[in-house]
Amino acid sequence: MEALTDLLSQSIVFMLPVWAANIVCNLLHFAKKHFKVYDIAADLGRVFYDNNRIVGDGITWIGLILCFLSAGSISWLQGRGAEGILLGLGVWLGGGVGSFIKRRFSLSQGDFFPILDHSDYVIGAFAFYALVQPLDLRMVAVSLFITLVFHPVFCVIGYFLGIKDHPW
Repeated sequence: MEALTDLLSQSIVFMLPVWAANIVCNLLHFAKKHFKVYDIAADLGRVFYDNNRIVGDGITWIGLILCFLSAGSISWLQGRGAEGILLGLGVWLGGGVGSFIKRRFSLSQGDFFPILDHSDYVIGAFAFYALVQPLDLRMVAVSLFITLVFHPVFCVIGYFLGIKDHPW
């Protein structure tokens, strides 16, 4: 039982910078909607061969900076140094890959894509982390499980608080 508790706590500590980066990106979307926040889409408004946007307006350059800062800050406070910057890049690119996939299915920003909408940023963070450190697959599984259970709950809370446009 102690091993399971240790694995759970390690997974939560590891994921804090990842979850922070995702939350900050949602707050950026809220700020852009309610205040005059200028931001530039990462795809610069370009379309792919299918005449859909490459990733859309949800993946932005300010979002990248905020992912770096939020994940990097949490990681630094945890004593993990620059590791969070890598995780933040993974969050941003994971979200970008998720948006790219959604656009190929002709889904717009905000349209629901099961599982992908709740896990793309986590998969991106793990993919980039794996470039410099080996992954504990048990921690990956536990982290994905925690995220897939709690992310939808926090999305609904964000929706009712007016932070998110949709409850997913």
